Amino acid sequence: MNKFIDLSNRRYKSDIDLLFHEWNGDEQVVILSPHDDDALLGCGYLILDCLERGVMPHILIFCKGDAGYSYVSQKDSIVEIRKKETECAYKAIGLNPDHIHRLEMPDFSLVRQAGRTGALTKVESDEHSIFNNIVYILREVKCTRVVIPNYFMEHPDHEQVYKAGIYDAVQSSDLILAEYGSPAPLKSLLMYAVWADFSPYDAMLSNRSVDIRADMALVVHREYEERVIKALLCFSTQAEIINSLIEQRKGRVLGNECFELYRSVLHRPSLDYKKYTDYIKNILEKQENRT
Repeated sequence: MNKFIDLSNRRYKSDIDLLFHEWNGDEQVVILSPHDDDALLGCGYLILDCLERGVMPHILIFCKGDAGYSYVSQKDSIVEIRKKETECAYKAIGLNPDHIHRLEMPDFSLVRQAGRTGALTKVESDEHSIFNNIVYILREVKCTRVVIPNYFMEHPDHEQVYKAGIYDAVQSSDLILAEYGSPAPLKSLLMYAVWADFSPYDAMLSNRSVDIRADMALVVHREYEERVIKALLCFSTQAEIINSLIEQRKGRVLGNECFELYRSVLHRPSLDYKKYTDYIKNILEKQENRT
């Protein structure tokens, strides 16, 4: 039985509701993956857990892997090779090919693709903006949950996809841009770590040690890790990098179990005026009493 741990309150449940509040059986989960292997590296256990619940996640891959060649001889073929590796990897964990969406944007280019172009672009191409694609796709699949990558000290493409998640993805649920489709019923966002720890900022605000920067964890049987590693090995052109990350992942092991780390993301937080009302009222009353 998988365990979902609230690290801030030191408690766990076997209910995914701890990660995704008000979860039901009719969810559409979209995982934003800067590169083809990032979703597997960061939330492979979550993908497998969703599949076991009868929910087939969508993987939205932003970059096409054109910088991912280790030998000059691979330069002209690497994009097609990486596509085949990606199909192999996600098939290995049971994901349907039609749930993989590719934006085909050049590696290390996402900061230039930010923002919205003037017209709707249904075609996935590196000529079109992140905003157009993400809003259209999230609405098309009726997305209820978005899982976004860690932005802190990992990769410039990861940082840009994080921004796309917290800014562009939420626009998919607004009553705007009617030609992009009906608003998505978005309920929540969640952040996953690919290979680096999260920012210490949230931990400090929550009075946690900055050594414990995630606030959620998913603990699973070690079989999940074996399945994810088998999938990751499909990326043979990235063998040296993947092998080093697999070595790092040994730190996840808890006997016969392994864990995956997450940080909750406040979904479009609203300003609470009440705390300011009382504070300002107190200042005014004190000064008036002195005079």
